[in-house]
Amino acid sequence: MKTLFFYGTLQIPSVQIELLGREFNSLGIKTIDGYVAVRDYFVEDGFYPRLIPMEKGVVYGNVYQMSDDEIAVLNEYETDAYKLCKMTTTDRMLVYVYMEQ
Repeated sequence: MKTLFFYGTLQIPSVQIELLGREFNSLGIKTIDGYVAVRDYFVEDGFYPRLIPMEKGVVYGNVYQMSDDEIAVLNEYETDAYKLCKMTTTDRMLVYVYMEQ
C-alpha cells in the first residue's frame, strides 16, 4: 500500500467508481507547500490540472491508501502525461503525487 495525494479529478467520486468500482476512503485533506494547482496542462482532449512551484503556494488535496494493483489502474488513467513523485505534506506525511512528465 502507498499513500497518494490527489489534487484533481481523482478526488471526484464518479471518476473513482468508474476506474476502480468504488468510492475511495479519504484519510483526510492535506496540504503541500510551495506549489499551486493550475488547470492549463493540455493532454489529448482537454486541459487538466498540474502542480507548479510557487514560493508561497499551497495545494489542498485528499490523501488515500492505494494498493499496487489500484495504482496500476490509476497510472493507465493518468497516461504517460503524468508520473508519480514522492513529496511531503505540510504535516510531514510522505505521499505520492501525480506530476506532469
